[in-house]
Amino acid sequence: MSVIPEKVITQQAESILVKTVLFLGIIVAIILIIVGLFYAVKMQESKVHTTQLQKALKETDAANKVKGQFLMNMSHDVRTPLNTILGMTAIAQKESDDKEKMSECIKKIDIAGKHLLSLVNDVLDMSQIDSGKMILTEEVISLTQLFKKVADMMKIEAKEAKLTIDWTIQLKDEIIIGDSLRIQQVLINIINNAIKYTSEGGHVLLEMIQLEDKVKEGYGTYRFSCTDTGIGMRQDFLERIFLFFERDKNTTLSGVAGTGVGLAITKGILDLMGGSICVKSELNKGSTFTVDFHFKVQKQELQKEQDTIQDVIVDSNSQEQTQDYTNKRILLVEDVELNMEIAEELIGTTGVQIDKAYNGKEAVELFSKNPCGYYNLIFMDIQMPVMDGYEATSQIRSLDKPDSKSIPIVALSANALADDIENSLNAGMNEHIAKPIDMEAVWKVLKKYLNE
Repeated sequence: MSVIPEKVITQQAESILVKTVLFLGIIVAIILIIVGLFYAVKMQESKVHTTQLQKALKETDAANKVKGQFLMNMSHDVRTPLNTILGMTAIAQKESDDKEKMSECIKKIDIAGKHLLSLVNDVLDMSQIDSGKMILTEEVISLTQLFKKVADMMKIEAKEAKLTIDWTIQLKDEIIIGDSLRIQQVLINIINNAIKYTSEGGHVLLEMIQLEDKVKEGYGTYRFSCTDTGIGMRQDFLERIFLFFERDKNTTLSGVAGTGVGLAITKGILDLMGGSICVKSELNKGSTFTVDFHFKVQKQELQKEQDTIQDVIVDSNSQEQTQDYTNKRILLVEDVELNMEIAEELIGTTGVQIDKAYNGKEAVELFSKNPCGYYNLIFMDIQMPVMDGYEATSQIRSLDKPDSKSIPIVALSANALADDIENSLNAGMNEHIAKPIDMEAVWKVLKKYLNE
């Protein structure tokens, strides 16, 4: 047995209690710190998430406002040429005995119709660029001839706007490989923009030069610039100028028609080409757009050969409308009576014999019952009742006839997107022509398949 003083036991118990309380306090403090840190992290994450949501909502709201403005602009810009078309049609009907008045009305209807078509094409181009489905072609081009063609065409526009326009061109290698249609579209969009926003008496200067620097061997850098003395733009707008649906308030107040997609389309095409565009502008003093193209240069020894080819093309184009196809027969497939009448009248100017089918089933039946070689070409609409153009083409190609695989079938359709063209080719068609009917494209198709 041992005797321990109560005081010692009490001191030891108090020490153990203090240590226990201190330990528990540390544990609680650690837990509180962990909870606090977790709460702070979560609050920070929540704050960041909230900021991101607010930013996304603002961007969505801004995009909706811009798109809403685009729809308003589009509605206005579509109704303007429609008003001209309908108004001039009414006047022409009223003044049917006055040939001069009728001719003037028809000319204005033609101008308004082409403007309306350009608006539709802009929207289609915007859609293809946005979805990444725009495809560039490669062809041998005389850049000098292309530039002169565009400049001469825009001189007419400038003259009507009571402006002066001058141009210069200095190229070492003028035969290049590229997409002539899209190059023209870029040049025309920029020049047309300059003309639209330059007041009467103003001036537009166009320059095309070849730079010394090269992106890589075999390629040349070509710089196009367009300088105008127009209304100019605010500096803050220059940061948004190449975005879809954007229009400067200053340009909107000027009353100039536009949907705000032309320059965005231009930028999209140049991105596909590997080119670039920049703009300098000062309010009320004018703007300068500068474009750098990077084209593959045609080999020097082939340039003379290309010049000969260009001469042949020019000569053949001048002779296209003198071709006579009275000994040829085509099958025209179209379900809309008015469209059939228009196509028959336009294509009929070539003298070609035309049989008509109003849906795909009729087309298959007509082709089936007639002997081999009876038809030299088929123009096929796509969207039709009973049987569409894709199915009709597929059935014609699968028929047990010697010419079922070789008969040229050309889509003549209002379906004009890249997917539509691809679907036509996949269905077994040889070519695709978009409506409204471009007679130049029709002439080329007829020459290609009926001259063989």
